[in-house]
Amino acid sequence: MFGRNCTPIVDAMNVGKNGMNLKSKEMAKFNQTDYNNWKEFRESSKSTIVQSEKELIANLYSQYYHKPYKMPCTCNGKIWQKMINDLNTIFANGL
Repeated sequence: MFGRNCTPIVDAMNVGKNGMNLKSKEMAKFNQTDYNNWKEFRESSKSTIVQSEKELIANLYSQYYHKPYKMPCTCNGKIWQKMINDLNTIFANGL
């Protein structure tokens, strides 16, 4: 069982299928700061994510997928994994 502040990571290296900017239909790309922050997150070998990483995921997801900021429930790792996969797609698009 995972603690209240930890969510399992199924596969942070798994890249999703589309990295489309939902508003403009162009391939979204991270800015330099976000790219570096996401690179650091991906290089982690931990099997759980902590609060600061959750905030990074939620912030980047809301910014790049033009969604309202929201912190998903920690009880469902699938939601977090989808967000991670979607952000990995943007990361794969480069700068």
